[in-house]
Amino acid sequence: MEKPYAPALMTALLAFWAIPLPGSAFGLTTPNLESGYARFGAAAIGALGADISASGPLIRSGAEHLELDPYHSGIHLVFMTTLLTWYAAARNGLTLPAALARAALAALIAVPLQILAVLVAIALLVAGSPEVANFWLDDGLWLLTAILGIVWIETR
Repeated sequence: MEKPYAPALMTALLAFWAIPLPGSAFGLTTPNLESGYARFGAAAIGALGADISASGPLIRSGAEHLELDPYHSGIHLVFMTTLLTWYAAARNGLTLPAALARAALAALIAVPLQILAVLVAIALLVAGSPEVANFWLDDGLWLLTAILGIVWIETR
């Protein structure tokens, strides 16, 4: 059995997530990624009978609208899920390669979670709550992810 890396190293590597994401990271995919989310979300919610349309990253439902911006691309969610995964790996004494593999998987899982989050926001928009939809995308998603992730890690 492979000996796990020293817990001090794994813990020290948690400091990587203390480095703020550069603003340029958000510009790498914009506006294509947000526009794709908007088109997909409008088509999916529209298929349920909602009056909704998307043009670029702008989604309209009746008189309400929601504009997806670079911060809605999912980069924050990738950051949060990889942080939680790394924390769990360090806490459980996993090896560095195992922690890296789990963090990579967490980054991949963040993409469908972001799409689901956009669908929730669009449903909130259709329900007449654009402010709640904006809060959900701006703050709610990553806060919920952080809380549920920590609770899950600490109760296992």
